Amino acid sequence: MADLGTLPDSPRDLGWSLRVATHAMDFFAMKGTFDPKCVGKSASEGGLSPLMVSNFLDHLSSLHGETVWDDTRHVIRLIGKMATEGWLEYQGNPINTPLMGNAYWASGFHATTAQSTGVLYLSSLLGPELIIRSYGPSAIPITGKNKLGDVAVGTGFALDERHILTNAHVVEGMDLDEEFETSAVPHLGWSDRDVELSGRGSVKPWHVRVVDVRASDDGEAPDVAVIEIEPGPEGHGLIAPHGAVFRDPEWADRVLTFGYPPVPTSKTAALVVHHGEVVNPAVPTFHGPAFLYSAVTRPGNSGGPIVASDGRIVGIVAHDVRDEGRTDEAPYYRAIPANVVLGELKNLGLGHLATVEDWKY
Repeated sequence: MADLGTLPDSPRDLGWSLRVATHAMDFFAMKGTFDPKCVGKSASEGGLSPLMVSNFLDHLSSLHGETVWDDTRHVIRLIGKMATEGWLEYQGNPINTPLMGNAYWASGFHATTAQSTGVLYLSSLLGPELIIRSYGPSAIPITGKNKLGDVAVGTGFALDERHILTNAHVVEGMDLDEEFETSAVPHLGWSDRDVELSGRGSVKPWHVRVVDVRASDDGEAPDVAVIEIEPGPEGHGLIAPHGAVFRDPEWADRVLTFGYPPVPTSKTAALVVHHGEVVNPAVPTFHGPAFLYSAVTRPGNSGGPIVASDGRIVGIVAHDVRDEGRTDEAPYYRAIPANVVLGELKNLGLGHLATVEDWKY
């Protein structure tokens, strides 16, 4: 499974972790197509006994037609983390062999129906890299000129191949460019238990053409807009992550923000990802319902998605909030919560573009 020449202690990439984790859930749940010889029998009860790590390594070798010896310690670490996080349940060590003899049952299927079209349900296990590789290609710099004729930028998020979610104040505050350049973050391709960290986003960005902008003309409406584009060269549209769903923020949610604040000396718009947490999930403001978070955001972040550590979108960045009479205090960072975003999409006739988490399995 490791590339030829990979050293036993060298880190394994996200693709490797995804393959091992998904195979492990199938294997230890005994749903996958594995060698029947790996299934133990209990002499006392005649039933199936839990499978061991050594059985799983044999299974991986049979799948890939090669030894996974160089991956052994990495497999053991990942299996241990899956047990710690509750994905697998430890069932003892029937052959009294350290680590390799540890036996597990899979604790159940962890993807809700809403998230089941992708791998974002593994976010809490595999961490920020999975979230960034999933959402990074979908974060689009919204470029144009402001009222003074200066270059301006905001951030949007691809809801599907033709629609970008952003703030109304982003599209109303600038004369939009006719074309946007897409993200340069490598696109996470995933199908049939195989993963590829390459594809359109890994070579270079491409351009898409703006054809329409939808935002409510009601001054009291939420700060939400949708930009419609037509595909770029060779029919390339936007990349929206599979299994991306919306839920409302909760107290102390760990979150990542995605955006394109201008970076001094940078030649092109560069995606910036900040880590923070929700410091208040529901604050009524004169701008409408909002929540507050601690991740630093700057002009240019407006409209970008805010993604929780479970891979779900909890809102989009809005204006920061500061006391206009004080310049020595850090601002509060304000966001529009998911339920408000979803409601405005519905009002714009675009509710079908977003999926809400209903926690059904």
